[in-house]
Amino acid sequence: MSKTILIIDDDSAMRDSLSAYFKGKGYIVSEASSGKTGVALIKEEKPDAVLLDIMMPEMNGIDVIKEVAAGTPEMLSHITLMTNSSNMKFLSDAVDLGVFKYILKAEMSLEHVFKIVEGNLGK
Repeated sequence: MSKTILIIDDDSAMRDSLSAYFKGKGYIVSEASSGKTGVALIKEEKPDAVLLDIMMPEMNGIDVIKEVAAGTPEMLSHITLMTNSSNMKFLSDAVDLGVFKYILKAEMSLEHVFKIVEGNLGK
């Protein structure tokens, strides 16, 4: 059975590059350009992995995590945050809500993201 991943990011170029890379590795990929759509897809699809941008308009990544915690808390362990923000408050809030994995966008390569996702599957 193929692994599934949901990419939630308002940056279409970021979504496109991650999507293409994970499809090339055999994943079934879903994408959301907003937090609200992302929450709906998490509840509906229950993907094996979620890559979640923190800084998005309307509903940021922390708000997404709060919604997931309230409705499908078992999905929190599937989430890896992606951020360019140096604001540690966001990461602290995420940890308080039960999300412990994050990637700094400025330091990430597609292979690095893939290794993190693969390492987190089944945990």
